[in-house]
Amino acid sequence: MHSKKGKRTEDRHDGALQRGIDFSDVRNVVLFDGIAHPTTSDFSLYTHRVGRAGRAGKGGMAITLFTVQQAQRVTRHLRRHLGATHDTFEPFKQLRRQEAAKLQYRVDNVLFSITRSSTRRQRISSVAAELTRSAYLKSHMSQKDEAVLQRILSRSKKTAKCDTTLLDVPHYMHIEGADSAEKYRKRVRARTSSKSSSASQQPRTRSRDPLSRVASAVKMGTAKKRRL
Repeated sequence: MHSKKGKRTEDRHDGALQRGIDFSDVRNVVLFDGIAHPTTSDFSLYTHRVGRAGRAGKGGMAITLFTVQQAQRVTRHLRRHLGATHDTFEPFKQLRRQEAAKLQYRVDNVLFSITRSSTRRQRISSVAAELTRSAYLKSHMSQKDEAVLQRILSRSKKTAKCDTTLLDVPHYMHIEGADSAEKYRKRVRARTSSKSSSASQQPRTRSRDPLSRVASAVKMGTAKKRRL
């Protein structure tokens, strides 16, 4: 566990890529991959990743999960490195090894659910849906092409699967004043149901073909050229 006392330090040799994105009002940061080697570059990257917590003169805490090999190789050098910044580095006794394994499982589950391949399939299905809605392109497609598009749409899913155990938030991650997962789900369902009811009451407008204007403009252009 790395506690920051709100003292800001500058390092001129750090690149913009290591600085990452600035977030405000972040009190806790959890690092899951630890530090690979006790080198200056790895410690510099760790400093900027931890720097997302306790910014602008505020205090914060960073929880870093090390493997046994990483802890034996890195922690002594890291404690000496952080001694110059007056930040404390000590074991996080509130999180036991069994709970750390559960937290790592939750993160791996979410990352596995939302992968690059699922994002790519979702984009392909959205393009296929636009192609099937276009009357101009549909008139130029063969029956084989239309069957391929329908096959892509049938394989695609609008939602990603997620383990239900992820809704069980452990005690060390609870935030005072925040809703539980069940309350949040009920609030979102009520909001979406009210939107759907209001949308059903509104008169439906006929959807326009996105490429009909392009096709008509092309036809008008060719007709003008013939007259000239």
